[in-house]
Amino acid sequence: MSNPLTLFCLVDGHSPSSAFPVDINSTQSTVFLKDLIKAAKPNDFRHIDANDLILWKVALADDDDNDTPVLLDQVSEKSKLKASSTMSKVFGADVPEGTIHILVQHPPLTELGRSEVATTFMVAVKGITTTTTKWRTTPKTATLDQLRQAIWEQNPSLCARSQSFCYDYNGTQSYLITDEDLQAALTIWIRRGVTKLTLRLEDPPKLFSEVTSDDLVRLYGRNITGLDPFDEAQHPTSTPTNYSKALDNTLAMLEAVVASTDPKSVHKGSHFYTRVIIQNAVTLFPDLQLTIEKDVAGRRAFGRLEYGIESKTYPELVIPVTTCSQMDLDNRLAINALQLDTVASNRKRQRPEDDEDNNCDENNPVSAAVTSFGIVTDSYDWHLQKCTIDKLDDSGFNFPNFHSSRIPTSLDFAAPDNKWRAAVKEVFKYVVSHINRMQDDIPQSKRAKVCK
Repeated sequence: MSNPLTLFCLVDGHSPSSAFPVDINSTQSTVFLKDLIKAAKPNDFRHIDANDLILWKVALADDDDNDTPVLLDQVSEKSKLKASSTMSKVFGADVPEGTIHILVQHPPLTELGRSEVATTFMVAVKGITTTTTKWRTTPKTATLDQLRQAIWEQNPSLCARSQSFCYDYNGTQSYLITDEDLQAALTIWIRRGVTKLTLRLEDPPKLFSEVTSDDLVRLYGRNITGLDPFDEAQHPTSTPTNYSKALDNTLAMLEAVVASTDPKSVHKGSHFYTRVIIQNAVTLFPDLQLTIEKDVAGRRAFGRLEYGIESKTYPELVIPVTTCSQMDLDNRLAINALQLDTVASNRKRQRPEDDEDNNCDENNPVSAAVTSFGIVTDSYDWHLQKCTIDKLDDSGFNFPNFHSSRIPTSLDFAAPDNKWRAAVKEVFKYVVSHINRMQDDIPQSKRAKVCK
């Protein structure tokens, strides 16, 4: 009796997320299955006779989120299908669900694909600087140190850069951390006939809390004390409706706290002062909200934003607010810069969702610049930061341009006779203006209806 079966198949060297189904009757043979597989994946098996494919029965988890390539050599439990075997003989009357059933192996490769035969690769390495070099190696013996040496002999300036290699695999960033990672990747590329490689020098994502000012130099070639000034921040824009009321609320809340606090310990409330100023500033913008511990993740860094001023309708748009002590200012400015890069890069990839008022070419999501804004403060000094990404090249490496400036007025809540009030008014004006710049960047189609 013939039963219809659906077999999930995976090409050797591909990830489980790219598994594909093939419908076949239980009485049909392996030879017929090979024809169906080639018909389902003509691009993968171009110039290959279906009969030359090698099929293996496996039981792999069908995980759509797993982007790790599967290599036949690393699958311990597998059995080769005989050409004459019927599907009922191989699987019985039924096949298990949630499983990849067939691993498809290319026919024996020419000498180019043999792991013991040397292959010449053209390796383009992109980052702050770009270089291309020839590298002759074998997948069996290749090491990361050999690859680094070949690249650095071509471009010695890369010695001071990040030393981890990153490449794009099915739209996902993958990292070559160990020699085994490199050898597996080379094996896959050779099997696909790929000898022109594009890599990026980049570290795996780092926790925001572990970022230091040295990371800014390593990743971008920029020193935190040498960033371009944020000239716009020195010129506050016009104030929104209800500005006076929000400012009065801010002063009243701060005055109540300062009045009930010992002047010698007034500085201990710095985080509270910051939140009062930020929270009241946000109330002026109906489309925005203040969030606490918002998770964001990008290619270079990930973690939680201490505070985030985000759009209610467009959460990709957010101002990271980073608090600090004066002793740790440089590192916190660097953390905020990495957060700005993460926010801007994530939005850059989603730019086609912005509507036409941004003049973005929907067929080219990297055509328009994207800007993100940040705030760093110890409640005494306030720094406003901006990150702009103007372009991405074909490897996906972006070149952020950072600007940073300190608000010219400092807050000293221990000053006698409430002299801090005038300083708060100045700082509040700058903060509101900074938030207003971010709101102006929200696409019209994503603004709250109450926002005019």
